[in-house]
Amino acid sequence: MEDLSRTASIEAQIKNENTVEIKTDNIRIFSILINRKAMGLEREVRMYVDGEELELCLDEFSRIIVVKEDGKPKCETVTLSEDCFAKEYNYIGVDENLMGIKQLYFNKCTVVKPDVFKDSKNALAKKLPAVLQNPIKEKNLNYVYNGVYESEADKTLLGQGNFIYVVDLNKTYSEFEPLWKEIGFEFGKSHINYKNNKFTGDYFAMVKCENPFSKGKHALFVVYNSDRAAEELISFLNTFDINSLFYSEAIVYNNGNYYSYRQ
Repeated sequence: MEDLSRTASIEAQIKNENTVEIKTDNIRIFSILINRKAMGLEREVRMYVDGEELELCLDEFSRIIVVKEDGKPKCETVTLSEDCFAKEYNYIGVDENLMGIKQLYFNKCTVVKPDVFKDSKNALAKKLPAVLQNPIKEKNLNYVYNGVYESEADKTLLGQGNFIYVVDLNKTYSEFEPLWKEIGFEFGKSHINYKNNKFTGDYFAMVKCENPFSKGKHALFVVYNSDRAAEELISFLNTFDINSLFYSEAIVYNNGNYYSYRQ
């Protein structure tokens, strides 16, 4: 940090396979770890630090050290073995469990759609699954999130990773009801209860919990009770990259208001 009396921040974004953009505030020196192939980067890359261009030649695994001198960035590229990269990455110690709903998208994730969406003429039946399968507008990794209909989603499939389940209010879900009861999640066509809070009227909810079919994996249940609430949900999901509410464990929208729940 340059000034200990102020907060510091850094933001990195992969613009394309040849360009990385980094914006900093109150930072004089920093380093970044790069897994070139996983990040979809070419060997020759231009990195812009606060608008200043640096040319890099990247091996498969690298650590980039950037130092600002008289406001101008200078960099050193250190080649790492795969083992060294893994050790340094793990040493960072990011606790993914603190990432809330965003954690679902860190690993393999399947979006489960109601069967009624198959032949529906309602535009929501296409828009909602599309945004759930592709919420991240700026991708650092080339994730592809699979989508299936609920009649195709057996326990074996759902146990292979994280899953996001769009609930059909016209169905019963005996396989999930004990789990929902355990986490304090109950809902109907005109109301929703979560953590002893009751909401009536238009609503949607996104509630994260442990995957009941795979220890260490997660599930996200998505439920809404009107087209108006679904449109609000889609608009909300389109803010995934910039909205801090997605760091919550659960989000409830009700009649124009948002309520978030964290660990």
